[in-house]
Amino acid sequence: MYTRALVEGKPVAWVMLSMINELFLAMDVLPIYPENYASLCTTKRVADPFIQRAEADGYSNVICSYARTGLGYAAFWQDTGAIPDFAPDGGMAKPVMLIGSSFMCDTRYKWFQALSRYLDVPCYNFDMPIPPAGRTSPDSKGCSSRAWATSLECLARCFWSSPSMPKV
Repeated sequence: MYTRALVEGKPVAWVMLSMINELFLAMDVLPIYPENYASLCTTKRVADPFIQRAEADGYSNVICSYARTGLGYAAFWQDTGAIPDFAPDGGMAKPVMLIGSSFMCDTRYKWFQALSRYLDVPCYNFDMPIPPAGRTSPDSKGCSSRAWATSLECLARCFWSSPSMPKV
């Protein structure tokens, strides 16, 4: 996916795991997952410079290494205006937007907000509606469905109104 984004020249969104690929593909936007890329960096033994850079910028060594790898990657990008030369598999293409999520871990909102400052691109935080445990009434399901629909509609509007999104 990383090379494909660079070769095809399509708009790219950096998104968090658990986002809906089909939504981005329908808009002809390639989703790239920084969490996956952090794993690739670790596997290829090049995550350390990214992690050290994030820590040099003040990010604690107790936050997740996925986040520190992504933040360090973005910091190197900010320094040079380009993909870091030692980034594996060609690096991650610069996004037109970052899509955060409330699903899974606590670091997520702030991580993508910080990425937005490094990369100077808009960030949208997608709120994943999750019904309360034990609530399976038709009303709670309808509420969750409406919340999902509203979040998706807002995300699509945000995407198309973004100044960094290519106009078709």
